[in-house]
Amino acid sequence: MNPVDIILASAPEEIRKLEVDENYLITISVKNSEEVEKLIKADPKYHFSESKENFLKLWEEKNHKLDLQDCYNVVKAIASENRTRTADKYSLIFAQYMNSTDFFNRVIEGDIKLVDDMFKYVVDNKGRRDKSLASKICKYLNEWICNGNAYSINDHFVRDVLPYYLKKHGVDEKTWKGVNFESISYVSFVGYISALEEKVGCLNKNLIDHILWYGYRSDPIRCAIAKTLGQM
Repeated sequence: MNPVDIILASAPEEIRKLEVDENYLITISVKNSEEVEKLIKADPKYHFSESKENFLKLWEEKNHKLDLQDCYNVVKAIASENRTRTADKYSLIFAQYMNSTDFFNRVIEGDIKLVDDMFKYVVDNKGRRDKSLASKICKYLNEWICNGNAYSINDHFVRDVLPYYLKKHGVDEKTWKGVNFESISYVSFVGYISALEEKVGCLNKNLIDHILWYGYRSDPIRCAIAKTLGQM
């Protein structure tokens, strides 16, 4: 088999159409961003219109003051639509944090420390160590309530390939070389995405996040290659 065919073997057909670099890894470009956004929009697994409408209706009916059950339902809806497997008892811990703090004010303000604070609360209360879900809850609520763009999703596929792209786009290696990206805080994660955004110049951090997440989530071979090259 041709080496290129081996590299692309696990990539879905639509992902193979994206522009690649000299290592056959997906480039961060306007063209790829436009294509990925079309793919996400057409993918029935990632449509949130019903959850958004239900939330906004509840948000207004409750005069922006949700109770614990409301918060729990929001967590379950976001987890379900993201195909995130989260047991009911762990979803409840996320909901308790949302209900017992100034969570919604901080979401509206776009406070990126909120994700780390939520994650710490969940872990301290013996919940699942789910960085991704904490970031998804903040991201979607910020987007739904105030059409905000403050948060990126802290996804493990993005964490795996991020060093490769930091290296490729010339982000100072002293800031990230040797860092364990599985253990970094959300504030640090957003900092790296923002550094990449500055170097790329033509796309915001959420569009960059979408390229990396959607491009590699179903492509284990190229994800492993990007992860390995990023660590060299």
